[in-house]
Amino acid sequence: TMDWREHSGLDIMPTTSNKSVLAAGVGVVMDRSYGNYGWCITIELAFGKHKIRYAGLEEWSIAVSVGDKVYGGQLLGYAMSDYYEVADPDHVHVEFLEYGFALVDPQTYISYERAEE
Repeated sequence: TMDWREHSGLDIMPTTSNKSVLAAGVGVVMDRSYGNYGWCITIELAFGKHKIRYAGLEEWSIAVSVGDKVYGGQLLGYAMSDYYEVADPDHVHVEFLEYGFALVDPQTYISYERAEE
């Protein structure tokens, strides 16, 4: 199995045919930018201890702006079709940060079902 530290987050494949990416919890959009993983949104969760970065979004699909309050299950955008990792299926790269900068193991906060390889 891959150690999350070799890859600073989780790649999550959307479960819907429209590739929607939904917010994991209540928070405020702190950043919307373009970087190594394509278009990213960073959300600071309630109380400011944790941030979640969603990367690999279609620019045209981003449905939130910096300063917006978001709620769990709210549409953020759609996973890119032409993501940098062209060999992989469409997915969004999700990173969890404590105190704004320290990457942490995402599996500490979420559970997921691994697809059969």
